[in-house]
Amino acid sequence: MTDNGYACTTLTTINSGSATEYVKKYGAENEIVVCSGGDGTANEVISGIMQLPKEKRPRLRFYFKTRMMD
Repeated sequence: MTDNGYACTTLTTINSGSATEYVKKYGAENEIVVCSGGDGTANEVISGIMQLPKEKRPRLRFYFKTRMMD
């Protein structure tokens, strides 16, 4: 992404709700949000995006992380 002129910042969730807070705080100033996680992370990120004014909502690219269960 940096090769195409995007400035990238990595944020790590630290507790329940932190993904929503990150998007609410930084989403409006960015063109796209890229994240990875499970359905809980997806829910939090989408919730954060939907709380932003419609004209300020970034695009979302989500990569689902899966894990194998024995």
